[in-house]
Amino acid sequence: MTLDEQLLAFRGRCAFRQYIPNKPAKYGIKVFALVDVHYPYTFNLEIYAGQQPEGLFRLSNEKHDVVMRMARPVLGKHLTITMDNWFSSQRVAKQLFENGTAMVGTMRRDKRKVPCEFRVARGNPLFSSKLGFNQPCTLVAYVTKPNKVVILMSTMHNDTAIDSDTGDRQKPEIITYYNRTKDGVHLVDKMCSLYDVSRNSRRWPVTIFYDLLNLSALNALCIYTANKNYDSVRRRDFLVDLSLAWTKRLANRRLETKHCQGV
Repeated sequence: MTLDEQLLAFRGRCAFRQYIPNKPAKYGIKVFALVDVHYPYTFNLEIYAGQQPEGLFRLSNEKHDVVMRMARPVLGKHLTITMDNWFSSQRVAKQLFENGTAMVGTMRRDKRKVPCEFRVARGNPLFSSKLGFNQPCTLVAYVTKPNKVVILMSTMHNDTAIDSDTGDRQKPEIITYYNRTKDGVHLVDKMCSLYDVSRNSRRWPVTIFYDLLNLSALNALCIYTANKNYDSVRRRDFLVDLSLAWTKRLANRRLETKHCQGV
C-alpha cells in the first residue's frame, strides 16, 4: 500500500482549501489516499477539513491518528504501507506493527527519535549508510550527496542487506523498496487525469464528486480485470460500457413514462 496526499484543483471559496506549492494545481482540497501499489485500487480516502467544531464529526488531525484511520481497512492483513515523512514516525510504526501491518517511510532529520549521528552527512563517505535497530523499527541513514543524507524507517526490514543491483551506490534494500512502492497515489492521479470527467466548478462538493467518479471507475476496472483473471481490457472500452450501464436504468424509466414517449 501507499499512503499519500492528493490535491484536487479548486480555487473557489472553501474554508479548508489548501496551498501546496510543490503540487501542479497549487490551490485545492487536500485528500489523504490509501492506494494499492501493484494495481491502481483506492482503499480509503479522507478529506482534510482542518479543525472542525465540537461535535460528532470532529476528528483528530494528529498525524498518527490520521494514519490509523486511513489504515483501518488493511490492519491485520500483514501488508506494508509506504509513506513519506509527513506521516511516518516511530509511534506510527509501532502502532501499525502491533496491528499486524508493516511500515516503510522517510523520516525528517529534526525528529527527536532520530539520533544525531544519523543526521549528519559531512565526514561520511559518499554512498555509505548507517543502520540502527530498536525492535520492531530499523532506521537507516544513506549519504546520497556530499552534504545530503536520506533517513528512512522500516518495520518490514530487520537486517543490513544491501541491494546488489545498485552497483557502486550500495543502496540498502529499505531504500530500493521505498523507491519501488512510493508512487501508488501518483499513478492513480495520472490515470484519472487521462480520462477525467471533472469540469470547472466554484462549488467544492461538486469537485469532490467528480473525483469520486474518477476513482470509482478506476476501482471498477481493477475489480473487473481481477474477476476476469487479469485479462487485458482496454480502459477506454471499459469506461464506455460502464457509462452506458449507469445510464441504462434511467433510459428505461424514461421509455416507460407516458409523457416522454413520442406521439
